Amino acid sequence: MNDVSGISADPSASYPRVVWKDWGGDFAAWVDDLLIREGQTFLEDVPAAAALTDESPLNEAYYLRHRIETVWRIWLTARTDALALAAMIGEDYESARSWSEYTAEEMDHDRMFLADLLVHGVTREEVVKTGPLQPTIEMVEYIEQGIREYGALPAVAYSLFVEWNSERFSRRAVQKAEMAFSERHVAGSKFHVGIDLEESHLPVMLGITERLVRSSGNRALLEKLLRDIARFFRAYFVKLHEETNT
Repeated sequence: MNDVSGISADPSASYPRVVWKDWGGDFAAWVDDLLIREGQTFLEDVPAAAALTDESPLNEAYYLRHRIETVWRIWLTARTDALALAAMIGEDYESARSWSEYTAEEMDHDRMFLADLLVHGVTREEVVKTGPLQPTIEMVEYIEQGIREYGALPAVAYSLFVEWNSERFSRRAVQKAEMAFSERHVAGSKFHVGIDLEESHLPVMLGITERLVRSSGNRALLEKLLRDIARFFRAYFVKLHEETNT
């Protein structure tokens, strides 16, 4: 899931803490605590941080540009996902099996967001022409370099980050967009949220990440990766706000 839809006014309030502990014990709780703190930093540093999920009127230009970026993140991270798979085969074959199934499915998710964009009159050719914003380019380059240095974990950390955020905020973002436009305008996004929930993508990512961290004994590296990815997303949302609110 590459749909990070900002954040709510209270990142710690969306789900009871016991959910995360049930999914993965202390490791899941540790991830939860870390990303809640990053969410609070997001609220402090990003203008209109909850624009996609709060009660304010939805800025259509902001929403559409964000959807275009979502497609580009799927396209760009398909490469880093493949590089991570090659590395993971030698690190943990069973995790690589789960990762290959997850990433193969993720490659098709661009079609759902492209379908929604087309309802708005934005074609695939326009998405290609628009291109990704600089923070997204820099984030993908960071992940690719990290794979060369550390193995699969940087790509897995990215997927853990986006699945955690999707689980908390994507449904709310889709509901807001549906109220602003129509059900037809969010058919792909709504289907995408359902896939992530029904197929338990967050627990899958927690499991793969925990296995890799346990085998390497390097939880500090995972913390650095998650914090850096959060920083790239903050930079992206700042840039998105600048480009669509002038």
